[in-house]
Parts: sequence; structure tokens; C-alpha cells
Amino acid sequence: MRPTTYEVSRQLCEDAARLIRDGWHPLLSCFKSMRLVIEGALPMVLSSTSLEASSAPDHPTDSQLEADCLDEKNGYDLTVVMNGASIGTFSVVEREGLFNRSDFLAHLDQAARLRLNENPDALIPSAQCLLDTHGEVVWMNGTMTEVARISPELFRDLMDQTFDNPVSSSEGTLQVTELEIHQCHMLAVKIPIRSVEEGLMHFVILSDNAQDPKSAVIKEIHHRVKNNLQTIASLLRLQMRRVNSKKVENAFNESINRISSIALIHEELSRGGIDKINIKSATANIMEMVLSSMVPPGKNITGELSGSEIYQDADKASSLSLCITELIQNSVEHAFQMRKKGVIKVDISEVEGEAVITISDNGIGFGGKKNRNSLGLEIIEMITVEKLKGTFVINGQINGTTSVIRFPLKS
Repeated sequence: MRPTTYEVSRQLCEDAARLIRDGWHPLLSCFKSMRLVIEGALPMVLSSTSLEASSAPDHPTDSQLEADCLDEKNGYDLTVVMNGASIGTFSVVEREGLFNRSDFLAHLDQAARLRLNENPDALIPSAQCLLDTHGEVVWMNGTMTEVARISPELFRDLMDQTFDNPVSSSEGTLQVTELEIHQCHMLAVKIPIRSVEEGLMHFVILSDNAQDPKSAVIKEIHHRVKNNLQTIASLLRLQMRRVNSKKVENAFNESINRISSIALIHEELSRGGIDKINIKSATANIMEMVLSSMVPPGKNITGELSGSEIYQDADKASSLSLCITELIQNSVEHAFQMRKKGVIKVDISEVEGEAVITISDNGIGFGGKKNRNSLGLEIIEMITVEKLKGTFVINGQINGTTSVIRFPLKS
């Protein structure tokens, strides 16, 4: 490895290492283990044993995982290149059989759960997508979808710059790219993956690397609010470990998710330095959070999101996030008690000046009468009427439950 040149500062090396670590969990669908060594940053290891270790009381240490990674023989190294300089090595060990797209998609929920276990403060994932051998997007997460929606031209330029670079097209190179497109400063990572079906594919991780002094104070305020909320959630998690009742544990989990849903909004605000939240994007993150934290082992409960892009201010977005969290939690807890799998759907639409949020599942159905002892339903009704100035209706049938929240988009 040749030394870092003046073109790559130590801060950029640390930023690149952090971005890779924040986004590399889905790659466990094709790699048994990964080890990242970048100049100026501590070595980092992620292994498939982390999936079991994350839920085990006595999980292996980082040094044990690193030893497991290094002991594997069926692996190879990728040179980490940035601004024309080699800044490190990304060592991987492939799983048995070459990677395919269905393995990747099936692994996403498990990857999200591991990411949250490793860093509960990072509620919103970095922007990620999977490119086929022609550079076309075959999958993207909610954060990357938002990037593409806000600026299709910027997204296309991003894909062109990260895919057409002749250095980064090499199978033996992990490319880190500094981008400045339409006055947006970003950092992109592209990792090559060998697919049995489609040849050489690429996994792209994107981060906004902008330094905007005008919004720095606003971002810092939202960041501190998010940290305080996450501290409360962490205290509740500590308390939860001391209880022996499954019912009490579920109550703790519900409260933690309520707090985390509000923290998620402040994290998004801290990243953007703005006062408007995309409800659809926030809902995607809420759905990922609830499914990854509450779906019991052995059950396959998935989420589907559809509809329009609706923006609301921070106050309404926080209120609505609580309602959406409650309804998704209710479906996870109650709709599939006698079933091994199910689907929870959320649709967001605008009808005659009103926002219409529909949450439905294909579970066992709701009893038809609202249980006044249900704290969750009380929260939803109170918020819908008092905060959103709207209405809330829930209907249950044999083939599932449908809940609808309506509120005016203009007060």
C-alpha cells in the first residue's frame, strides 16, 4: 500500500471508513466476513457470526471476530482507492456459491436488525443501492429513494460518476469518490460483488458530506434532541433487561419505539438542516425500525410502502410518526399471533386537500370495537384529533385490519 497523498486528508479517510461501516451490513448476504483497514482509522471487522453474536448474551469480542475473518482461506483483497491514491484494504471472504440478487433481498431485514444492534443511535441508514453489470439500479433503500426523488438529475450524475470511472470498474478495487454535483458535496463508496446470475455488480453507499454553516446551529439542536431521546430509550432498554415478564418487556419495547420514532424525525432534521420532513421516507425508516426490533424469531413479517410524497413540518411529522409506529406495532404484536408470516402495508396519499395514511395487514382481524384500555389507540386518537385536526378509523375483517388517518394538509 502506498502512502496517503496530500489529496486525501486523515479526516476524509476517517469519513470513508465510517461510511463503509455504516452501510456494509447488507453485504453479509454475499460475504462471510469483511475486514476494513484504512489509514488513519481503526481496523474494523464484520462477520456472519455477528448475526448470532448480536442476540447472544456472551457474544464474541471484536478480536475474536477478526481472528475468525483472518483464519478463512477462501477470500481476497480489494484495494481501497480515493482521489487516485490507495488508502487501505478491504478483505472479504465469500460465502459458498456466488452471490445472487434474491439472497441480497432476503437478507435486508436481518442486516437492518444487526445495524441497529451495533449502533442504536443510527436510526436512519445511509443511502444505499445495488447496481447491475450495466450500472442500472436494481434495488435502493428508502434514503437513496429520497435522493433520487429530490433530484433525478443529481442521482443520474451520481450513478454515472461512480460507475463510469475506469478505476472503479475494476473487480479488485473498492472506490471512494468525492462528489460535488449541483453544489452538493457527497462521499460515495462502490464495492464490487461477483454475482452468479448477473456478473459483476456493485453495491453503492452514499453520504452527504456537505459543510453548510448556515444550517449548522439548527442541525446541532436537532442532533442534541435526538441524542437526549436516544439516552432515554437506552435507559429503558437497561431497565427492560431486569424484568422477567414478557408482557412487561413488550410494554418497554413499545415505549422505546415511540421515543425512537420521534428521535428518528430529529435525526433526519439534523442531517438536512431543514424544517420539512418527507412522511413517506420517514415511514420507511419507522417500518424498518419496528420490524427489526419486534418481529419474533421464526416469523416472516414484511412491510410494503406505497403512495405519494407528502411533506410536513417537524411538529406534525413527529405526531404522525408516533401514530404510524403504534399501528405498525399493533399489527406486528396482534395480527399474526397464530401465523408464521404476514404483510403490513402502508399507503400515503393526498385526496382533496387531505393526507390519507392507510395501514393494513392480512392478519387475523381486529375485533371491531376499540378497546378503551389500549394505550396505543388512545395515543392515536388523541394525536389525530388534537395535533393533526383529523380523524382516525379502524376496521377489522376476517382477512385483516385496516386503519385510516386523515388530516388536512393546510391548517
